Parts: sequence; C-alpha cells; structure tokens
Amino acid sequence: MPSDNASPEESDVTLAESREVNRAVTGMLGLYKLANWRDSSGRSREFSCRVLKMSSGAIKISGLVTGSVGEWVTLHLDRFGQFEGPVISTRGRELVMRIVTTIDDRTKIARKIEWVENKNNRDRRQHERIVPKDPHSTLYLSTGEVIPCQILNYSISDAAVSADIIPEAGTMLILGKIVGRVARQFAEGFAIEFLIAQDLESVRELFMKPEDKSP
Repeated sequence: MPSDNASPEESDVTLAESREVNRAVTGMLGLYKLANWRDSSGRSREFSCRVLKMSSGAIKISGLVTGSVGEWVTLHLDRFGQFEGPVISTRGRELVMRIVTTIDDRTKIARKIEWVENKNNRDRRQHERIVPKDPHSTLYLSTGEVIPCQILNYSISDAAVSADIIPEAGTMLILGKIVGRVARQFAEGFAIEFLIAQDLESVRELFMKPEDKSP
C-alpha cells in the first residue's frame, strides 16, 4: 500500500504494481534524458533505462543517473512513444517521473497499457508495433510527388502514417526506401502494407529521410 506521504503520482504507480499490466510493462527498455545532464559540447546526454512500474500518471525507471526532484525528464519507450515530466522521487538508481500530458492523452496511455497487458490481444497481433523516436520520413508517389510525413507506429510488415494527403486504398508508393501499398484509411492518416516484410534491425534506416544521408 502507498504511504500516507506519497504523492498522487507515486500512489498511482504503486497501485499499478498489483495489476497484471505491470507484469507486461516491467522490464521494457527505453532511453531518457535529464535536463541538467549535458556533455562537454552542451548537448543533452541520453541514457538507457528499464521500466520498473508504469501507470497513466507516472513511470518508475532504473538507469545510470536519477537527477533530482523537479528535474525535467524526456523518456522514449518503443511501444508507447515519448513522455515528458518532472522527477517526483529518487532512490538509488531509480526515479519516478510524473507524466505531463492532457486528460485525453492520459486516457490513451491507460488504454495502451491495458492492451499490452492483454496477452490474448498480443498473441493475435502478427507483429509487434513500435513508435519511432524520430517519426519524420518521406513519401514518394507514382506521380513524382515527394511529400513529408510522420510515422505514427510501425512493424516489420506495415506502418501507420500521417501526411497532408490521404491516398486511396490500393495506392502504390514508397515510404522512405520501402515499397508498399495503402491498406486502409483512418482518422489520423492511413496504413501502408509493405510488399516485403522487413528486418526489424534495419527497418528504421529504411524510413530515413534523404537529408539524413547527406554528409
């Protein structure tokens, strides 16, 4: 049980520990930055971490550095995307960060956690979906148009994309360097099914924008 002195966010994470969802989320790897940790050039340093507990209100991680209470954290998890918020407690090499977001996004996080927890849903999903750290990519259409886009999430066989256009289902195109066809449309964009399933280790490079390849 959470202590009487625990903040609402810490209590939220503690209560999540008793849920089955916590077993699914525990151990998930990620990358995080602390506002006050920079290298000699003044650039933010990035550290690897592991999720210990998670709820829609806060996340507890273990990592090399913990910073101090109130310090701003930016955390990226492949299955959930990016989170930001202040450190609300530290202990050893563990920190708890509060998730700063809207009520609507908090509801989406809760639903995502529940989905990860539901083993049957995960078993039915053909390939695991990942939220890219850098979502920016490029669409190449058969008309010769080149359109910037954002990758909402992807797997080795398809990707959900948002752009200024929404092509018709069946449209052939290239996403970065991957050839595919539009499988369906949805409110935020459209889904692209790859003609050939990709290797998970190299698929991120295939989304690369042309300018990323320049010297």
